[in-house]
Amino acid sequence: MSDQLQAITIISHGQTHQITIKRMAIFHRMKIIEAISNKDEAYYLFFYKDQFITGKNTKVKRNSLLHKAFNQGIVFNSPHPLIDVLLPVEQTYQLLTINQIYKVLLKKYSPQETALILSFFDAFVPKEKIIEVMKKFYYHFRRKGQYRFAYQILIILHNYDPNEKWAVELVNHIDFLKYKLIYDERGRELQAKDPLYTEILSFTKREKEPYFSHLEAVLTKESRWADLISLYIRESTKSEQRYDQFLSLITKHFSKKDRIFLLQNNAAQMKQVPQELLDLLINTEQNEEAVNLLIEQPRENLAFSQVEQLTNLLDKDSLCIEKLHLENLCSYLTYVENEETIEKILQMMVPQLLKKFDLLYVHKWSQPLRKINRRIPILSMIQTMVVIQDDPDQQFYLGKLYHKLNQSKKAIECFNWEMELNPNDPEPVQWITKVYLELGMIEESNTYKKIYTSMQRVSG
Repeated sequence: MSDQLQAITIISHGQTHQITIKRMAIFHRMKIIEAISNKDEAYYLFFYKDQFITGKNTKVKRNSLLHKAFNQGIVFNSPHPLIDVLLPVEQTYQLLTINQIYKVLLKKYSPQETALILSFFDAFVPKEKIIEVMKKFYYHFRRKGQYRFAYQILIILHNYDPNEKWAVELVNHIDFLKYKLIYDERGRELQAKDPLYTEILSFTKREKEPYFSHLEAVLTKESRWADLISLYIRESTKSEQRYDQFLSLITKHFSKKDRIFLLQNNAAQMKQVPQELLDLLINTEQNEEAVNLLIEQPRENLAFSQVEQLTNLLDKDSLCIEKLHLENLCSYLTYVENEETIEKILQMMVPQLLKKFDLLYVHKWSQPLRKINRRIPILSMIQTMVVIQDDPDQQFYLGKLYHKLNQSKKAIECFNWEMELNPNDPEPVQWITKVYLELGMIEESNTYKKIYTSMQRVSG
């Protein structure tokens, strides 16, 4: 999956255009792509069970099915792996007219499916025309004595427009009483006799049982794994079984990068950090993302294993501190009960912070930890350093504290200041010699070693 918005090619009225994908809505058996042209025109591409039907440059009418799809369906913003699954790279999409597509639909799909697909075009096709086509299907079945199929069309029409008087009267007509009872019961007989309507109903009520389980079973049976993943994305946090199914599907069908994306989007809804996501981030050396994931989760009753994992991540030499959510990290540490663990983490973090920020920043950053009266030695050290940093008589001591925090250059600055204030004291010279040697700056170390030796002779 690319991090950039995906562009696709369409042919409309004989002209080729590039449009940029904004989002995708999944609603019933339909997937609808919303895209924008370079002239800021909105295009909508319609797919039925992942098969492209047509598209249209149009505005979304309020209360149209297109409007409902993006307000009541499952919506993903671009870029998203599930959008990539629907739209193969370098495929061109030809936008047929309604008359052209109507003929294609009649050859490829049942009248019931055709009626459903056409209902999604009510943003740019007059509603009356769509209803007229549905009525034609109804009368076709009625004349042939196929009452069950005729009633299925009525149900689609009634579901599309509950206020359509003609459909309301016929749905409740005595001729269809035995079918009405089946639809009212919504049991296994309905699933067998009208799988299309049952799926629509189950999608609409997908947050409840038994509708979720029925929809899950249908999608599994038909191997519609992308739809199943979209269903689990919204519902996987509600049960361990659903999460395991979700994890199994994305592991089978997506790359590590795409799995990270999907799991990260799901993590915010979960009570605990998904270990699978942490493992993927660490395996792909996205250690900063792993740290940020850990520290952004709910902090109550922190698991020891995750605190330990955070400590190990912060100990990595390659960690880029600018990519960490530092305020969240300090807030997270206030919930860690073990003071030795906090000290260990701060011993790693403070030297890194001092490489990028000044002492006052580090002091302010660690303030939440001081407020809860934690007895953390390094916090006391930072407090002392802030108090003495401008005191000329304390520069030697300040230099030793900087050295303790692996801040060699700042330590040397303090020792040099002490040398100027007390030119006859060999101790700061000795420390500068030592620090330069630790830095591998042999020439500078030797220079100060000679100064120290001469001062020793004078004093001796």
